[in-house]
Amino acid sequence: MNDRYHALVSAASFVLFGITPLLGANEAAAAASVPVTVTNTPLPVQGTVSVGNAVTSPVNVRGVDEPARQPFVMFCGLGATELSPGNAYCYPHINGLYQSQGGNVPAGKRFVIETVSATYNGDPGIKPASILLETQVANTGTHTYFHANSDGSTCCFGGDFWSFVQPVRLYADAGNNLPSVRLILSGAPTDGNFEVYLIGYLVNL
Repeated sequence: MNDRYHALVSAASFVLFGITPLLGANEAAAAASVPVTVTNTPLPVQGTVSVGNAVTSPVNVRGVDEPARQPFVMFCGLGATELSPGNAYCYPHINGLYQSQGGNVPAGKRFVIETVSATYNGDPGIKPASILLETQVANTGTHTYFHANSDGSTCCFGGDFWSFVQPVRLYADAGNNLPSVRLILSGAPTDGNFEVYLIGYLVNL
């Protein structure tokens, strides 16, 4: 009985201590770093993915809508003929002066307007009564009014000079005749000019 008991104990000890090194070897192999090659792009991912972003080794990112990546300016100018009624629309374009319609925001883009700058030079005593910028984003129109300041008479023209520069945050989408600027004067000038700049950048939609 004792011999049989000792034999069973010895056999169990052999199996137990013989398997333990094998388990340790398997765990070490599993913990080792193994290079992985990904052949399909993009890689489908399911579940939650965590990206380490330690201060000592940060993850580099890039702002796709960074203003400096797609700077954009629209300009419009009106002359004496367009201003003579005392009420005129100006449709800013990326080039040219007077335009009968707008719509130069590139397709697939949104124009982020950060600055509106305008000047008016006209007959003495006639001033800009209202300057209206109309834009449209996501099928919703917006109206923004601006006030011009008098800079007195000019050196090269006998009339008065008005101007303004205003920081804004407005948006204009493609696919319509906007943005547009409406200038309403206090009278009907016989001479003069009006210029407006919309300054900002484009973002991808």
